[in-house]
Amino acid sequence: MSDTEPGTSPATTPSTTSGTSTVTTVTASATTPQSGLPPFQLFYPSADRTTVGQRWKKWVLRFENLLLSLREFDSTIRHGLLLTYVGDSAKDIFDILPDTSTTYETAIAALNQHFSPIQNKDMAIFEFREIKQEVNEILNDFYR
Repeated sequence: MSDTEPGTSPATTPSTTSGTSTVTTVTASATTPQSGLPPFQLFYPSADRTTVGQRWKKWVLRFENLLLSLREFDSTIRHGLLLTYVGDSAKDIFDILPDTSTTYETAIAALNQHFSPIQNKDMAIFEFREIKQEVNEILNDFYR
């Protein structure tokens, strides 16, 4: 076993100073792509199932800001960057989704549909009808 962290790779750099030779070991972080792209936080869909839709929307907004700062507007390249930055667990979900194509727009639409919370219309109506005003609650507070 090596003493590097999982997902890191050691690189050695030889250097010589006044006749002696030393080797310096540098480890590359797993979140920093080797391609020179800037680091970006991965998306973990299984971290908290109850907030996955909200966290996905927030992640996409941040990712689109990254694309703007990279001045990347080509749909195919944006698609590739999405799959590079989204992370392994979300990429595994993406691989099993139907109709994802090779464009950024269709990939985001498919992932949005997958991560958006499923709404049951009948359950929403039932929950709305079950709302009751508390004994000491004034009408203005109940209405909000």
